[in-house]
Amino acid sequence: MEESLNKFSTTYSHCGEIVAIKILAIPADHAGVRFLTDFNMPLQVGIMLRDETTPVQRHTHLKRTRNIEVTSEFIYVQEGKCNVSIECTNHSEIKTRFTLSKNEAALFLGNGIHQIQFLEPTKLLEIKQGPYDEKNDKRLENHDSS
Repeated sequence: MEESLNKFSTTYSHCGEIVAIKILAIPADHAGVRFLTDFNMPLQVGIMLRDETTPVQRHTHLKRTRNIEVTSEFIYVQEGKCNVSIECTNHSEIKTRFTLSKNEAALFLGNGIHQIQFLEPTKLLEIKQGPYDEKNDKRLENHDSS
């Protein structure tokens, strides 16, 4: 199920959970700060456009214990283009397909199986929930969802 919450993002829900949020290129006329994720999600994604008169206040983040049950992942396409496919963890079928182009991003919330296929040479910035242990935090799926 696809749901546009605002002009900056599209949320995809399947299998009873939000599986991904596609973040669109930010229009040049956007001003201020807007978070695209609910504050209960394991990674927070916000967009901001600030001028020289609106600095981020000097601050520190406090140490706090959190219980994180899934590994969230954020990718930002700096150059190129790719297709994203998402399915439920029971391999029922692909539920979501979308394309990411230059200056677009996606947040995967650890629910479901995702795959990325590159349509041209692509430069990505990736951020994962950490600490990350590839042996225990990731399982490659043999099911071909293309």
